[in-house]
Amino acid sequence: VIPPANHNREAPGWLTTVAHGSAPATDAVGVVSQSNNAPAQFPLGTTTITWTAKDAAGNTGTATSTVTVYDTTAPAVTVPANIVEEATSSAGAVVTFSASASDLVWGAVNTTCSAASGSTFAIQATTVTCSATDGSGNTGSASFTVTVRDTTAPEIRYLGDITATAGSHCSPVVNYSEPEGWDLVDGYVEVSCSPVSGATFQVGTTAVHCSATDAHGNKASGSFNVTVNYKWNGFFKPVDMAPIVNSSKAGSAVPLKFNLGGYQGMAIMAAGYPKSAPMSCGGAVEDPLLETVTAGQSSLQYDASASQYIYVWKSEKSWAGTCRQIQVKLIDGKTYTANFSFK
Repeated sequence: VIPPANHNREAPGWLTTVAHGSAPATDAVGVVSQSNNAPAQFPLGTTTITWTAKDAAGNTGTATSTVTVYDTTAPAVTVPANIVEEATSSAGAVVTFSASASDLVWGAVNTTCSAASGSTFAIQATTVTCSATDGSGNTGSASFTVTVRDTTAPEIRYLGDITATAGSHCSPVVNYSEPEGWDLVDGYVEVSCSPVSGATFQVGTTAVHCSATDAHGNKASGSFNVTVNYKWNGFFKPVDMAPIVNSSKAGSAVPLKFNLGGYQGMAIMAAGYPKSAPMSCGGAVEDPLLETVTAGQSSLQYDASASQYIYVWKSEKSWAGTCRQIQVKLIDGKTYTANFSFK
């Protein structure tokens, strides 16, 4: 019996099909049978094949060959694509992922990574390497990057709009509490506002613009309003404020007297004011006007001795038998009204 050459093969799986050849045999009286004990597929390692031949006289001859199946192929490790996460604290962010490995011979094999899924990753780029070793000792690996970044701007926590009252000067100093700045990564951050607390604010509404920047350069901005109003105490006699209706003679000049907490200059009226508009007279309670003045036209003046503004409103004779409302809108945005019935 002449055996075939020994065979060596890389395993493509748990069992390997190998063409192991044949063993020719010769005999003086003739070979009547030949056989071998080779399996259909070969496992890892070395398998010895025994080749047997029998002649007509019952004599048996044998020979052997080997088939060696080896595994030098590392497992294939599958990792996710590079991951980018937003930081949720100064420590970074918790990042979860999955990695797996498959081997031609051993199937699914356990995978270990240099940083475990669910770990907290710092604010930086971290390379994660995952590896797997099969039952033959072959090790495969793959890597990906986890980048944790801070691109979230701080939050500016405003305390709300502020209202102040002008004193004897129309530009009071207003002090306010600075808004609070909070950042997910840096915690409390400084907030800068303009105009600053303690600045002089004009009558009306002024927007205070604030900003805060965290350590990674993310900037937040916003604003709140500071409204400065005049100190208003209503119209003084002889005029009553709405809803009372003041009764007056058409064509007369009516003195509208009021106080704004001191002299605020003469530019106190909003553009286009004071102005009057028709109104219904039905069911109104009337109060006769006990004082009028002589004037050729409407005008505004300030009486320093009484600390009062006086707007002389010149009515029209054609208003007789009608009712009108005088509207006084100041530059602080507030509007005050008085109702009149003209005889």
